[in-house]
Amino acid sequence: MQIIQANGNPLFPGLGINDPHMRVFDGRVYLYASHDADPAHDQFRMHDWHIWSSADLVEWRHESTVRPEETYIGPSSACWA
Repeated sequence: MQIIQANGNPLFPGLGINDPHMRVFDGRVYLYASHDADPAHDQFRMHDWHIWSSADLVEWRHESTVRPEETYIGPSSACWA
């Protein structure tokens, strides 16, 4: 389990978090976002989605990574929002 201390904007510097969507369950915020595998590249390389959670919007815990082959989409290299 990876825990990241947010210390600026964006929340996860250098991690390529795109198109975020947040939901609240039992007082915990869950952030679902596509993941740019190479944010330094001039084109998006989306191979999976990341799920993060926080109880205080300061400390964030990486909950899971979802790959398209684990869903109804099947094998793909374009995991957009």
